[in-house]
Amino acid sequence: MTALSGEFPADQLSRLIPSQAYAEKVITQLKAEKLLRIHYRDKLRGYRLTKKSKEMLLQDNAARFTFYLTGNTETNQVRSELTRRLRLHQKAEVYITLHHAGIPIYPDAKPVLFSSKHPVSSVSMQSFPLFYSSREIKQLGADTTKIKNSRSMGVLLAEKYIYVLYNTGSSLLKWEYRTEIRVNAFLQYYLRGNPYPQPPEVRAIMLGRDMGTALRLLTSTGGYKKSLFMLDTCLLSSVFFCITSQTAVMPVVSTSTFCLDFLR
Repeated sequence: MTALSGEFPADQLSRLIPSQAYAEKVITQLKAEKLLRIHYRDKLRGYRLTKKSKEMLLQDNAARFTFYLTGNTETNQVRSELTRRLRLHQKAEVYITLHHAGIPIYPDAKPVLFSSKHPVSSVSMQSFPLFYSSREIKQLGADTTKIKNSRSMGVLLAEKYIYVLYNTGSSLLKWEYRTEIRVNAFLQYYLRGNPYPQPPEVRAIMLGRDMGTALRLLTSTGGYKKSLFMLDTCLLSSVFFCITSQTAVMPVVSTSTFCLDFLR
């Protein structure tokens, strides 16, 4: 999870390892072996991989980790700015939710669908659900220029619908209406024919820290400059799902069950 997100949020560790005692033991051992380090700044604590652990993962499974741990990427060269780190933490929250729902998140565990460098696979709908991160989609290059400012974390492909995933965290998400509409149009155009025979219907899933955040989303008027999320201008607002990423409100098991239920 740390490799995929770049920096794993310390407050989400209980969702990955439910036993606090065991979690502390694992972290202590990884730190002692110089495979993991803690980064604390701006009152935000996270775990990052060391050079040693990156080399180990690349040697063990290059097909899985090269995309994340090489080059000048946000997951390999992690920046210290608070906004960048928060987005990495939010990505980790999304990955944990998908992982517990049994949805493939690693590149080598799913067909190549968004790429300008490698042949695109013919995707069978029997392999659904499948998740592709926003960075994986942007591998298409110029074709995604108009949606590069989207706040989405990626897309979840299901038999009946495509779900665009967002994570608002504990505050209202910055929102560019025109960009998110372009995301809708791009997905319908690009995925028609493979894997969907007709232009698929696009829906959305919003993750947030707790149900208080969900209430703020429902009642938001967009802020003073109308630059924040507002329900009446969102992507297909009539079909919008909210999922909390805080286990005290919705346990991992029920979150995963909820995901699978509506995906079916």
